[in-house]
Amino acid sequence: MRIAVLGAKGLLGSSFAPLAEEAGHLVLPLDREDADVTDLPSLRAAILPFHPDAILDLAAYTKVDQAESEEEACYKVNVLGGRNAALMARECGAMGIYVSSDYVFDGKKEGVYTVDDPVSPLSVYGKSKAAGEKEFKDLTVIRTSWLYGSRGPDFVRTMIRLAKEGRDLRVVGDQVGSPTYAPHLSLGIIELLEKKAKGIYHLTGEGYLSWYEFARLIFETSLIRPRSLVPVSTAEYGARAPRPLNSRLDKSKLDSIAVKRLPKVEEGLDEYLGILRKESLI
Repeated sequence: MRIAVLGAKGLLGSSFAPLAEEAGHLVLPLDREDADVTDLPSLRAAILPFHPDAILDLAAYTKVDQAESEEEACYKVNVLGGRNAALMARECGAMGIYVSSDYVFDGKKEGVYTVDDPVSPLSVYGKSKAAGEKEFKDLTVIRTSWLYGSRGPDFVRTMIRLAKEGRDLRVVGDQVGSPTYAPHLSLGIIELLEKKAKGIYHLTGEGYLSWYEFARLIFETSLIRPRSLVPVSTAEYGARAPRPLNSRLDKSKLDSIAVKRLPKVEEGLDEYLGILRKESLI
């Protein structure tokens, strides 16, 4: 399969491209300097000569709190960029995949969110991802959550760094979701591509826990002892953008098309901590 990847140098894109190539696919990795997703002519010039079988839109504005004051910039990438990627998929007769977020839900539901539940985002970022999903209504949308484990800073690296600095850690304990290891998510996306799956799918690490519980798991697994670790409420933490308290996503639709669920949260963390040890970061 010939796969054009937009946002190839981001957290997810940097893990997806090499894994897709290992699986025998031909990948065209595109980042901002190669093709601007908000500029359709630029995107067309980069993609058309490649004749893709699939276009994977991983180019995203993900600064959740900053988006509250940068709505236009957020929408430009997540909505206009998504629209352009979807248009290119249709023009090429290719699969189009948009990677979305648990933030499209308000988190007020008591049970797990299914793919058929109505969206009701709380934040500018969540609203932009919900709008981006609409551009792919006849294509494929993958919702994930709490992504970590590739390029740049993430929750795991941040917790380890702050603990090593001897900080007192206050971590939100009333938001519940599924931390998702980027390489595992990449492999799941590859399987959905190979199945030519259309529609909306939820794809996250298996298991549900709070950010505080995930922090505890990080320290227990890495054998790092923070000076102190205290759970706080979302209200006490005081982040600028509102977050869903319940980000538990139902993955049963994967079973219906015989796509494997991602490994357990603990397995993703073990794998990532092994890499950090090799890099002497633990």
